[in-house]
Amino acid sequence: MRLRRAQISRVAVLLICCAWIASSALAESSGYQIVRLTSGKQIKLLGINPGASAGGQAKALTLRYQTDKNMSDKKEIAAEADDVWDMFRVEVEKNNLSGAVISVVAQPLGAGKFNQQYDFVLIKDGSGRWQCFNDEVVGVGTPAKVAYRQGLNLMKQGNVNGALAMFDKCISLDPQYGPAYIDRGAAYLQVNQPEKAVTDSNLALNLLPDNSGVFCNRGIAYWKLNQRQKALEDFSKVISLSPDDHLGYMNRGAALVELGQYENGIADLTKAIGINPKVARPYHNRSVAYDKLAERDRQAAADLGHRGVQAAMAGGTH
Repeated sequence: MRLRRAQISRVAVLLICCAWIASSALAESSGYQIVRLTSGKQIKLLGINPGASAGGQAKALTLRYQTDKNMSDKKEIAAEADDVWDMFRVEVEKNNLSGAVISVVAQPLGAGKFNQQYDFVLIKDGSGRWQCFNDEVVGVGTPAKVAYRQGLNLMKQGNVNGALAMFDKCISLDPQYGPAYIDRGAAYLQVNQPEKAVTDSNLALNLLPDNSGVFCNRGIAYWKLNQRQKALEDFSKVISLSPDDHLGYMNRGAALVELGQYENGIADLTKAIGINPKVARPYHNRSVAYDKLAERDRQAAADLGHRGVQAAMAGGTH
């Protein structure tokens, strides 16, 4: 019987996999939570509360966070709030709301002193588009982010070459925007250009050194380049950074099975299934590993039986 080969899964566009707070590096602190945005920047999340926006026109969620930027620089504040909106929007739409408020709070000035606050109010119109009442960037994005989002949409549509062009445009407009390197690297994997995927992953890690998705993409690229040990190291790094994400275990398990380390591969794949039992690939690869072990046992049994026959013919005992 011809056995199927275990394969390493291809990673979907990383930022699409990010969920609000759940996959953001989040740590508890006094009175706030540290949240890492898709851009790699960390903010101090002060809270998310229900309410109303624009004079009660729409039910809304209000997110309050503390910025380290100068509140007089409205351009910088708006760009940061737009990054927050990339993630906050997921939570708002999950709750079927048509309004949102992002309240940006300045760092504390000291006891008894007034803390500056600036609110960005967003409303979803009849066509399903979000508009910010008091800023043209928030909800729309800088030119670089507009190009980046267009790239993501093209990737969803399967237009990888078009997506690559948009990611190129984003990077030319803002070379410090880490997510564009991540997703351009993922796109290069789609068109079987692993060398370029490694290059983009390394550039992304300069900007986002703790992003597990970058290591996942680079691990797959290394595997395609037959750099097995580097691939395993990257998959292990994914697990250390995101132990509750099935991708690290799934890809490392598949790699181990491919390398003939069936028991270790089964352990990783079983862990991946425990984290996310609705993904088919770990089951498939685990079945391959079990088949390989069974084949090995059958061969061992056959070898022992053959030696037993030889011993009997020689007059030995068995």
